[in-house]
Amino acid sequence: MKTITKNGISTTTEPGQEQYGEWYNPILKKKLIQYDYRHPDGVLFSCVKPTIEKCREARDKWLIKKNDRMKKQTAFRLNEELLRQLSELAQKENRSLNNYIETVLLHHIKEKYDAKKR
Repeated sequence: MKTITKNGISTTTEPGQEQYGEWYNPILKKKLIQYDYRHPDGVLFSCVKPTIEKCREARDKWLIKKNDRMKKQTAFRLNEELLRQLSELAQKENRSLNNYIETVLLHHIKEKYDAKKR
């Protein structure tokens, strides 16, 4: 099993770093993943889930909540046709345009981050 702690303290110290280790819980009689992710601002996210995918889903939900608290207003200039298409897609998903664009960008960043980890 890969150890992600030393003396009970996470060894996930670099911003953007993720580490995980697999262990068997004899009480639950199943394999679990211990997962740590260090946010670029230094805050540590840690969880225990049955799979690495579930751990990353939990991390992504945490990131979205964390980002909601850190939102800043900004403005973009967009081509009219692109804006129309984005508005249409947002409406189909019953989302605000702002929420839709933010979600698309978060998914894009997550894909790039996960691809970089492979």
